[in-house]
Amino acid sequence: MPELGVGLRGTSPIEGALARIVHDLRAPLQAIRGECFTLSRRGVSGRQRAGLRAIDAEAVRLSSALDDLLRLAVAPAAGSARILADLADLAAEAARRGAAVGRPGGVRVRLRVPPGPRPLVKADAAAVARALDNLVANAVRHTPRARRVSLEVGVRSGEARAVVRDQGPGVPPEDRERIFRAGERGRDPLGRGAGLGLAIAREIAEAHGGRLVLIDEGPGAAFLLALPLACR
Repeated sequence: MPELGVGLRGTSPIEGALARIVHDLRAPLQAIRGECFTLSRRGVSGRQRAGLRAIDAEAVRLSSALDDLLRLAVAPAAGSARILADLADLAAEAARRGAAVGRPGGVRVRLRVPPGPRPLVKADAAAVARALDNLVANAVRHTPRARRVSLEVGVRSGEARAVVRDQGPGVPPEDRERIFRAGERGRDPLGRGAGLGLAIAREIAEAHGGRLVLIDEGPGAAFLLALPLACR
């Protein structure tokens, strides 16, 4: 299950209590995922295996929602440990996780890393991974069955960039900023998202001196996550 790089030091009693509740809820979700994995290796039928994948995907979704709720309540620590990280490596993991979630609906996730300089960033790697996970999960949710989500990572204009594109209906002009507000969704939302993922991803981008914006590259929706390149 994805880990969240947020600690309890310096939090209020309410924030600390919420963090403990989230921690306690993760345990049964991890147990559910473990049972799904064990059962899927016991010669079950193809239909049963598909059902187990769907259960596992829902457990991943709930875990991500818990992480998002905690991140909203507990601001990222100013002194969070930042390391030299390759945005392409983090994107590859996000693509792999997104593909697992999209598989029951036939949604594929394709990663492209063009030749060129490595997109190295000085970052809280767990937080940036969370932002990428949220963007990919959002794209999978809005992509019709048997279609594709693309994730492209590279370097441009002195930034490390990740662009996530879906093949959904796109975002109406009146919703272009609304979708980045915590707890809000577009006027015609798809799936069961809580309206937290994009808000969290933008918060993470800005905490790293970067940005997260919706770009005009239709059809569908395309989100650009841009972070400053690391000075080596």
